[in-house]
Amino acid sequence: MKTFRVALVCLPALLACSSDDSPPPNGSTAAEQRVQQRLDTLASDEKGLRAFVQQIPKGADLHNHLSGSVAIEKYIQWAAEDGFCTSEKSGWAATPAPCTADQVPISNASKDSKLFADILSSWSMEGHTQEPVKARHEHFFATFDKFDPVMGDTRYPYGIADALSTAAKHHQTYVELMRSLDSWSMGELIEPLMPETGVWTEAYLLEKRAQIVANSKFQTFLDEHTTKFRDQVAQARALLKCGTAEADPGCNVDVRFMMESYRTQSKQFVFGQWLYGFELAQKEPLVVGVNIVSPEEAPVSLQNYNDEMFAVGVLAKMNAADATRKPVHVSLHAGELIPDVLPQNDEGQRHLTFHVDQAVEAGRAERIGHGTDVLSEVAKDPGLFDELRARNVLIEVSLKSSSLLLGYEGERHPLGTLIQKGVPVALSTDDQSIFRTSITEDWLLAIQRNRLSYVALKKLARAGVEHSFLPGKSLWAEPNRPDRVVAECAQDNLGKTEVSKGCLDYVQANERAALQWKLERELAAFESSLP
Repeated sequence: MKTFRVALVCLPALLACSSDDSPPPNGSTAAEQRVQQRLDTLASDEKGLRAFVQQIPKGADLHNHLSGSVAIEKYIQWAAEDGFCTSEKSGWAATPAPCTADQVPISNASKDSKLFADILSSWSMEGHTQEPVKARHEHFFATFDKFDPVMGDTRYPYGIADALSTAAKHHQTYVELMRSLDSWSMGELIEPLMPETGVWTEAYLLEKRAQIVANSKFQTFLDEHTTKFRDQVAQARALLKCGTAEADPGCNVDVRFMMESYRTQSKQFVFGQWLYGFELAQKEPLVVGVNIVSPEEAPVSLQNYNDEMFAVGVLAKMNAADATRKPVHVSLHAGELIPDVLPQNDEGQRHLTFHVDQAVEAGRAERIGHGTDVLSEVAKDPGLFDELRARNVLIEVSLKSSSLLLGYEGERHPLGTLIQKGVPVALSTDDQSIFRTSITEDWLLAIQRNRLSYVALKKLARAGVEHSFLPGKSLWAEPNRPDRVVAECAQDNLGKTEVSKGCLDYVQANERAALQWKLERELAAFESSLP
């Protein structure tokens, strides 16, 4: 078999790859055992363990809100530079200049340590970790409106650059960033075009979709914001100095975007946002899917849950049935609930029993964000685990998020059960800067509280890349089976620098397979670096 020596399979992605001439891996259980032995040795050395875990390749971050990923200190710095104001009366929310009589410039925080601490506490979970769970939950969801004005269009490229640079520091290979991508404005445009009295059948929604897509204002908005998004991504690349000798490591983190819709608005507003997301993905390859955000327990969210799941399912079905359209993927926040945040009556508590199932069945979700109440749903529907496996739905688990916002941690978190039942799982950051954490911290939680081994974590890292929404086929011949490599690469040793022509052609033709190959190279290099 003719082989080709390669340094790294580079992806045709936003940011350039760098060459890598790491040593070939052992590719054996012995290599994994050495990693586990090091983890065990460092168990009582918190600082040493954290430093070691940070170096482990972690695969993909599939659940990352860009606004909550940017360092809060950076928001404060940007707010100061851009002349924003704040006040205690407003809960330290940022507003554009000029400052009113009861406000102070946020730039004062550079010399006023108390002001800085007050803003940091208001914009993050700093200082709130010992509060009751419900209070933490409510404080978290209130943070976004306080600092979101600072991001705006001007700082958006800086946010992307910061998120990718952070991912690289923690040895992540790929990130899917969630952001509105101007969907709020589209929701406002479309909401009046859909009467509240309309009955949400498939035919009705498709009829409305056709009318809206044909609307000249819709098309103008779509064109303008596609161009704006491309310019912002290019600016992020320039900020990272990609393609130069001073390139930030974030240039080697592949990235795609998920468009967020806001479930606290009317269902017509949400439908308009989703429709926009499906059309934006047709024009911009970096946009790969849609999601829904904001408190799942908000009254309007609960009221419209079934209709909204049905609506996104209709759009997904329509898109998949048209071979001329590019794929648009669906990942949905679902089951991010606890009894305390729901209405304290039978109808309110009933929502703990069906949200994940409805997101998969009606919403055609390929991934579920959080899914923390899945055990409550299984208690009512024991077949849910079978359904998740059969549909190959991955659960995006964020351990720090679940601990702070829902009180689920350690054995109480469903992570162990999901793994035991064979449901695909990957670890993610959610809103790492608001939580004052990182993906490394989530891996530490998985090791220390959930007792996961290196082999188990390695499986989660692989699952994250496999279930990414990158185009192309997988490196694995069967879902979630890294031991079953596709025929084109079956004779190749994963992670080796020598690759057969057939395998090289395959990974270069399939971006997802290429990213999987890259992760295998990184894992092999890491394992072989240990004495």
